[in-house]
Amino acid sequence: MAEVEPPVRRARPLRRQHRADGARRPRARPVGRPAPGPRRTDGAPARLDRQPHRRRRPAALGPAAPAARPRHGQQRPRRRPRRRRGAGGRRRAVRARLADLAAGRRDHRQRRGDRPLHRRRVRSRTARRPHDRPRRARPLHPGRAHRDRGGRAPARLAPRRDGRDRDRPVRGRHRPDRAVLRFQAGGTTMRCGLNVSTSAAPGADPVARAREAERLGFDFVSASDHPCTAHPTMETWTMLSWIAATTSTITIATRVLGVPYRNPAMVAKMAETFDRLSGGRLILGLGGGYSDEEFRSFGIPVPTPREKVDGLEDAIRIARGLWSEPVFTHAGRVHHVDAADLEPKPERDIPIWLGTFGPRALDLTGRLADGWIPSLGFAPPERARVMLERIAAAAEDAGRDPADITRAYNVGVRISERVEDDPGLVSGPPDAVIERLLGFVGIGFNAFNFMPAGPGMAEQVERLAHEVLPPLRQETAASAWPFA
Repeated sequence: MAEVEPPVRRARPLRRQHRADGARRPRARPVGRPAPGPRRTDGAPARLDRQPHRRRRPAALGPAAPAARPRHGQQRPRRRPRRRRGAGGRRRAVRARLADLAAGRRDHRQRRGDRPLHRRRVRSRTARRPHDRPRRARPLHPGRAHRDRGGRAPARLAPRRDGRDRDRPVRGRHRPDRAVLRFQAGGTTMRCGLNVSTSAAPGADPVARAREAERLGFDFVSASDHPCTAHPTMETWTMLSWIAATTSTITIATRVLGVPYRNPAMVAKMAETFDRLSGGRLILGLGGGYSDEEFRSFGIPVPTPREKVDGLEDAIRIARGLWSEPVFTHAGRVHHVDAADLEPKPERDIPIWLGTFGPRALDLTGRLADGWIPSLGFAPPERARVMLERIAAAAEDAGRDPADITRAYNVGVRISERVEDDPGLVSGPPDAVIERLLGFVGIGFNAFNFMPAGPGMAEQVERLAHEVLPPLRQETAASAWPFA
């Protein structure tokens, strides 16, 4: 029987392989430990390009491999411990920082087309520069101008509280915040206000406190709006009206009126009368209301978060429409007016500040508000920085200049010998208080509403006016940042 030959298999193309005779020059690989995982028989590390989400690690030693720089997660050379600076050194470092940021602002205006690094939000934009135009050099230090552009010499900053060096290589998170650069185009001078309590407890005298604030040089006084609390309180609008009648120069702000508590059209009428009789000293602060218990206790339907924002937008549009139009009609989602007229019209544009925190409310602030006044307890600096960015983006989308929006920070403050372990309170000696307030200025705030805390309220107000306000105003005026 004839032997049957096996079938011939179809030829397949050979995979490209490295020659063993050394004809192909091996590539240099960085020094480091081999990457974990399976390895090929020829000693090369396993390929990771099929897993794009994994980061390529240092491979094995190759012939004539140059020394690699330490990567993230690997051991770095030890640094010499930095000596901590005293309060005076910190103040000088902050002053140098603000001056450098002012120089960086001027450099940013010159460069115009270059935008700071920002990866949170991607939006379609027109081309920043023609493709055939070379990109201008960026400063190596955040907010600092190049030396050949007249910038001052680099200054070392004080170490952080955890001992880390502030003068590390520049990364995206070390550059000036995009919101801060947006707000640098303009703005107002530093304004400092004082909270006046609405407490109706025995011995409380809000009128005397407001007159004292006017004498001490505060720019404005403010009061919150909580009609139902565990302690006796005064009605905010009535109390502020009495304060306006007994003062002559200080500005008066509502911080902030709950829109669901009062009809927006009536609030617009009340605001016009208040501003006229006070000589143009009103800041109308508005908000969506506080707790559901306050609504229920006064028989007001509890609005949803969406209804609060919608009602807030209706209130702004109704007020401005009644202040400017002969006859105004508005059919909003929550509030409406039909062929309403308001006479007389205000003699000026009454500023409207909002106390907002949610994404939709922040967008509304950027589109329509004249100011934003969050509280340190609800918007700590790390959150406030993100909120400012959202407000700035909404303002630009609406064709507004973000610098036209006042950014007032409502902060509790206590001047004492030691710093309290309370993130919602600015405390310590005057130098420490000023240093922390300047940090808030660096985020982008250009106004403060102070709420003195602790015993000895009258003494706290006096020390705040004499030991904190003058140096704070001097520092911000000398640096001219982020004010114009």
